[in-house]
Amino acid sequence: MRETVLGNAPNPGHATKPRPAAPQEPPVTVLDTKAILSGELPPPPGTERFYSKEVFACDQNGLPIWCGTCNNWKPDRSHHGSDVGRCVLKMDHFCPWVGGVVGEQNFNFFIQFCSYAGVYALFVMIVMAVFISEARSRGNPLGGNWIAGITLGAVFTLFAGGMSLTSISLGLKNLTTIDNIGHQRRVMHIAVLIDPMQQRQPRPMSTDHVKHTHGSEESEDPWQGTITYPLNIMPDASSETTLPPITSSASRTFAILRTHPGMNPWNLGAFRNFESIMGDHWEDSEDMDILGSTLANVNGVTGRERNSFESV
Repeated sequence: MRETVLGNAPNPGHATKPRPAAPQEPPVTVLDTKAILSGELPPPPGTERFYSKEVFACDQNGLPIWCGTCNNWKPDRSHHGSDVGRCVLKMDHFCPWVGGVVGEQNFNFFIQFCSYAGVYALFVMIVMAVFISEARSRGNPLGGNWIAGITLGAVFTLFAGGMSLTSISLGLKNLTTIDNIGHQRRVMHIAVLIDPMQQRQPRPMSTDHVKHTHGSEESEDPWQGTITYPLNIMPDASSETTLPPITSSASRTFAILRTHPGMNPWNLGAFRNFESIMGDHWEDSEDMDILGSTLANVNGVTGRERNSFESV
């Protein structure tokens, strides 16, 4: 029950979405990357959430990944879900069986739900097989409910068990179903903070770092250039105000690195990968708090009754 409720949690890990723009302002769908990098246009707000880190996923120019549908920077490993109309953190897939999107916050409950369902279906199939075998040995006629029971048990054993094994296999590799599609050929760009004392001479920035050519080998050098945040913005000549210069102490320079095909930068090792999904302990008190809050909201429990329920 716990896994079923939490697997159906309404929030699988949504990325923050800005308020919709005013009706008179056209929605932004494509970034003018060249103008942003040259300083002619300011970047959309939110880049500080990325360059305040030491590593983040970026495009070939060093900018965070942009979602043209949400008009927002996409957090690492997030994908836009058309079913929920926004980006979902570490989105795995949309599952009609649990009634929603499987993402970062409910992937562990999805694994438990499929595992328990597979074990239960296997138990039903074995019990029905024993009953059918005894009935046939005694010469008793078999009813349709016996055949239906063992058939459904076998079907759900294969389905739920297969989903469980697949999810566990991906969890050990720290991959999602979306990440696993074309994983052996996929390349990524990662922005890594450079120690100011160890900065190397930056290479010229360009928008064609990666050559999309077929039949030719691309350079194995992961170095694609550098980018410095905050991005410098050229002052408007018609404006009387001038922007203060960015000091070197406030700037952060990142190396843009291109991964080799099939490389998974999120791989921490099988044990740590699985631990990052399932948690550090068998029973997490935070999960029980979520379960209590969810059940309380569903049943309309508020106030003192809700606090008493969550403390159980």
